[in-house]
Amino acid sequence: MPLTDSQRIVELARWAEPVRASDGQWLEDARRLVAGAVARHPAFAGLGLLVEPVGSWANGTHLGSAVDIDVRVEFAERTFHGAVGGMSAQGLARRHRAYGGRWTPQEFRSELGAALSSACDVVDTGRSTALRVPGVPGGRPGIRVVPCFGYLHRPVLTGTEQRGIVVFTRDGRHLVNWPRQQLENGRAKDAATGHRYTYAVRALKAVAADLTSTGASRSLPSYFTECLIHCVPDGTLRTGSPDDAFRGSLGFLEYQLSVWSMFAKPDTLLEPNGIRRLFGPGRPWTRSDGHALVTAVRRHLGYRR
Repeated sequence: MPLTDSQRIVELARWAEPVRASDGQWLEDARRLVAGAVARHPAFAGLGLLVEPVGSWANGTHLGSAVDIDVRVEFAERTFHGAVGGMSAQGLARRHRAYGGRWTPQEFRSELGAALSSACDVVDTGRSTALRVPGVPGGRPGIRVVPCFGYLHRPVLTGTEQRGIVVFTRDGRHLVNWPRQQLENGRAKDAATGHRYTYAVRALKAVAADLTSTGASRSLPSYFTECLIHCVPDGTLRTGSPDDAFRGSLGFLEYQLSVWSMFAKPDTLLEPNGIRRLFGPGRPWTRSDGHALVTAVRRHLGYRR
């Protein structure tokens, strides 16, 4: 049953509140724990590894302490080159064969696990992408530590080199991300919208999670909600009250993602990093997924067209 206007405003007001000061301290505590473990590990001496928070905690769009803090550990001195979405299997195999050094993705992951294990009582090293340090009851959340390498992409038309990261999973896949661009663009949009951007992302994440838990919407990566809100014009996010801005954001997205929209151009929408297209081959979501999610959220919150 749709929420009433008063119920909706109370629900959304939770996500308009600023991030707590303790959240910033937990983020720094997580970074220092990982950086300290890396700095004390003999095998990493002189490698100049980069340790930086990434993801929803870094950009202020997390939904509380139940969400793990993401920290990347980047082996920047070994860099891969390829397309925006990743490397071909043949190209990646050639790069691995040409490399004669010690630091393969498997070796780097193994040594990072050893470094964390020397600093923490428990470390989960069995996950596909990240290693995990459990949270402290009543205190710091869990930490997902992501081992990664540098990644460079040079567009054919502009020639402007973009630097990101590549993460190798335990099952042999690789994932390319652009965390610096995502963080910088997100902060710029949040400032330009008077912090309405982070409010809208958190609100959409929260309602989407509620709908998924009841079976009213299929489960989608929470990053997808951030991508959707980043596509909303700044002017729409600044309009009226927070409730007005969220209603306008959903309306904009519903139109852009509808197959019946004559002037919508969903194929031109980009992720918050400003580099990769939001929709296309190999993505874990589709245009229809986005439309179905936004429509379900609008109906649940009681917004009328």
